[in-house]
Amino acid sequence: DLQGEEEANQSPFVSSKPHHTHTMPAAKEPKEKKEKATKAKGVAKEKKEKKPKAPTVYNMYMKEKLAEVKKANPDMTHKEAFNEVAKMWKKDKVEYTKKHAPK
Repeated sequence: DLQGEEEANQSPFVSSKPHHTHTMPAAKEPKEKKEKATKAKGVAKEKKEKKPKAPTVYNMYMKEKLAEVKKANPDMTHKEAFNEVAKMWKKDKVEYTKKHAPK
């Protein structure tokens, strides 16, 4: 039987079935876009007046110490001075906060 010989000689890894039997799902129709409620052009939304936030203890420290470090080291870049003051903050924050915290 010729068919029996072909099956016997065939590798167990080779299949006579097509590789891809999965079919793509039918394409969905695009959803209708919802109309957005738009305001008439030219009518500006009233902006609430923002109150500036009070500076934090960290903000006050950075402003004060950054000026000092820059004055003492005029050749230092802003980034270098900022990094230096940030390191100082790690050491000084507890004491500085006690002195300057809002009461």
